[in-house]
Amino acid sequence: MNNDNESYELEEMRQQIALLKEKLEKQTIVNEQLINKTMNNNVDWMKKRMSVLTSLTVISLIYCPFAFYYFMGASVALTIWIEVVLLISAGLHWYANSLFPKKSELSQNLINNDLRIQRFLKFNIQKFIIGMTLVIIAIVWMVADFADRADFILRMISVAIGGSIGLFVAIRYFFIEIRKRSNLIRENIREIQELRGE
Repeated sequence: MNNDNESYELEEMRQQIALLKEKLEKQTIVNEQLINKTMNNNVDWMKKRMSVLTSLTVISLIYCPFAFYYFMGASVALTIWIEVVLLISAGLHWYANSLFPKKSELSQNLINNDLRIQRFLKFNIQKFIIGMTLVIIAIVWMVADFADRADFILRMISVAIGGSIGLFVAIRYFFIEIRKRSNLIRENIREIQELRGE
């Protein structure tokens, strides 16, 4: 009788362990789904911001000749230089966007996607340095182009205000926020790896 009682208790413990394992597996799946949802929301946010940035660059390409050549009276060479800078900027934005993994690929090859996000972040820093260098060249050229005009100071004040606003927006929303969101996605990738035991 004692032997039957022990085997019954042992069987009951096995069933409880199996039930516990099943619950843990379901919990892991739910956690992974929540992490994937958070990661996808961050990717959506970033893709939208990158699309907005690219769209603003294209709009600037159209607006630039009117603003600099017709309204401000800039030289043709300066206007062409600014158009070239905007084309380079659009190309850099497009390339940065292509470095970032697609939503459908995010939860598949986690290590590869983590490396892609690292490359994306590194390229964003390089893109920022390239952009600032090209903008500084354009500003120096503007100073030289407008130096002999009577309203030179007024033009430089407007360029300084516009440039400061543009720099603030670029740093705050397209550099800091994208970096923050990318790091959140990388953290989500690590959490999924831990859940999967990779």
